[in-house]
Amino acid sequence: MGVQVDGGMRERIVIPGHLLHPSEMSTDKLALVETLCIGHHAVERACLLGDEAVAVIGMGPIGLGVAQIAQLAGVPVSCIDVSDTRLAMVRTLFPKVKTLLVNGSEALTRSWDEVVGERPEVVFDCTGSQQSMEAAIELPDFGGRIVLVEIYNGELSFSDPSFHKRELSLISSRNARGANFKEVIAMMENGRIDISPWITHRCSATEFPSMVDDWLKPESGLLKGVIEF
Repeated sequence: MGVQVDGGMRERIVIPGHLLHPSEMSTDKLALVETLCIGHHAVERACLLGDEAVAVIGMGPIGLGVAQIAQLAGVPVSCIDVSDTRLAMVRTLFPKVKTLLVNGSEALTRSWDEVVGERPEVVFDCTGSQQSMEAAIELPDFGGRIVLVEIYNGELSFSDPSFHKRELSLISSRNARGANFKEVIAMMENGRIDISPWITHRCSATEFPSMVDDWLKPESGLLKGVIEF
């Protein structure tokens, strides 16, 4: 509701009790569950085999969630972004993860080959950028998979010979299932996921209209903002 069907954006709503996910966590932590569930579902869609190299493109909250869950799955993860500020956050959150700064998606495969070397088997694109998503399709190794986590409201194009000769799989991922919520809440409750560094900005609902423009500036360092009602 609010995704596949209209009706989620309202002050009060009546739903069956079995659709709720009880938890004793703080509201700060609960506010991040849905974001992490998107990453959990995307990794679920990729069907990781346990010995595959993973690349995550776009290190906003969704990309961080994908990297968090993929790392917990025990696979080597490399994180890619055009912003070194975001990659610095990645290095703070996940010290074992490799990072790759690219000047633009056109340079993605060249930068990867020069810095990392062997191509990844699984690529998650979390940018919602046409240029990045089309470039991501060129990155996986033979037999690899591309998971498009963010949505681009337009058409994507890519080379079919390049896609076919590597026998790639193209997967879309959107939102999450109830099972993802249960597993993410359990991971947070037992300490496997620490979200304390994620919340970088905070304000009251009445303050937000005057602050939102500043929050959206790249130099603000916004990762996740919490608005208190």
